[in-house]
Amino acid sequence: MEELKLLFIDACIRGKDSRTLEIAKYYIEKTKEKLGCETEIKRLYEEKLLPYYAEDIEKRNKLIENGEFENEFFSDARSFALADIIIIAAPYWDLAFPSALKIYFEHVSALGIAFKYDDSGRAIGLLKAKKAVYITTSGGYIGNENHGYNYVSSLFKLLYGVNETDFISTEALDIYPQKVPQMLEDTKRKIDKMIQGLL
Repeated sequence: MEELKLLFIDACIRGKDSRTLEIAKYYIEKTKEKLGCETEIKRLYEEKLLPYYAEDIEKRNKLIENGEFENEFFSDARSFALADIIIIAAPYWDLAFPSALKIYFEHVSALGIAFKYDDSGRAIGLLKAKKAVYITTSGGYIGNENHGYNYVSSLFKLLYGVNETDFISTEALDIYPQKVPQMLEDTKRKIDKMIQGLL
């Protein structure tokens, strides 16, 4: 049986000091214990991906037109499309997430790899994954202003064809700093329960 591939998209810009990263590492560790996955890590704060400009769009479109999907230009898109499990860790910034994550989505949203169009013009997702997990932490409360997760879940459902997304959050960490260790532990206990029903 082929080993499952877990893709971890790390948008925790503060690196090892990130509380979001602590939660994500725990989720990954527990997932690997349960499923024995091969793990690929995409650390966006190290890679410093650049947004697409006109010349990048022109190059991408020409490669797609010529069917050159094995070109290095699409390496991130291929890796993204072939993952069995996708885990995204992104702190709650400015009602959403760090801009590096949006740039990453620009790089992987390649026509013919991540999605295609049917005869009616409707997007059909091509991802292998059946579920994605979005992990975040916030200094305050997110409440109804969950624009980061709402965007990601819509993107996965409407463009990539992944209907199931899990949301894991630990909130109000800057409001109750003395309670942070316990709050993080409480989130890990919730993850333990989630992992029991994984796949």
